[in-house]
Amino acid sequence: MKPPLLDKDDERNPVWQKAYKNVDKNKLPLAESLKDTIARVVPTLDRVFGKYKTAARQ
Repeated sequence: MKPPLLDKDDERNPVWQKAYKNVDKNKLPLAESLKDTIARVVPTLDRVFGKYKTAARQ
């Protein structure tokens, strides 16, 4: 279940945070559930750390 959307002017909106200043504003969510976060983060973790998992199994 997603939380309620933030207002676009809300200070918690990622468009106002320095960490996201170089990210396309259209890609920043106004709400994100844990399920959304996992779907967004796990592919990156697999790509970055997958080679370490493979090496550890050998």
